[in-house]
Amino acid sequence: MYDYTSPYMPGVEFSAEDVAANRAGNFTPRQVELLRDAKERRSRDAVLVGRGFLIFFAAILVVGGIIEFNRQTEPFDVFMARQGPLFLGAALAMLALLGVSAALSAWFSRRLSHPKISRAEGVAETISQAAYARGMRYMRYELILRQGRRTVKLFRLSSPASLSHFQTSVRYRVYYVEFPQLPILLSAEPV
Repeated sequence: MYDYTSPYMPGVEFSAEDVAANRAGNFTPRQVELLRDAKERRSRDAVLVGRGFLIFFAAILVVGGIIEFNRQTEPFDVFMARQGPLFLGAALAMLALLGVSAALSAWFSRRLSHPKISRAEGVAETISQAAYARGMRYMRYELILRQGRRTVKLFRLSSPASLSHFQTSVRYRVYYVEFPQLPILLSAEPV
């Protein structure tokens, strides 16, 4: 089953070396590779989504234009003189939307070029349950860190093996890198 909640997060594995490096504010070579892969995946996905939107909106403009022209009784040049500004405005709006999307994707990817290690502490709550998205069922594995009733941080993981590093009701210090949508978990230690 495909896990829609964690498309950029591989299985979480960490060692005492990872924890020690993260505590000192450094990355291990394995973590550098993990972040590089996450950045590449994010960039690749952003390009695919951008192309998909471009094709979708271009098809809507073309098909909409053909349907609208077929409803009219006037010649093509008169139709274009009347409707051309509308199509041009729609095309410019589409390009502006794609530009904003591309800029945001580039900004998010650039954030992983110079990642900063963040840390959060809290009592762990682990969740392993079925969820549904896009008509498909998948398993959802989550680590929630809480301080009292307040959620400090949510991590969505890709497998029960990743979740097995954590026990409910145990206090952890977690090292992670902020990432759009969901943070990337690097390592953790009980405190």
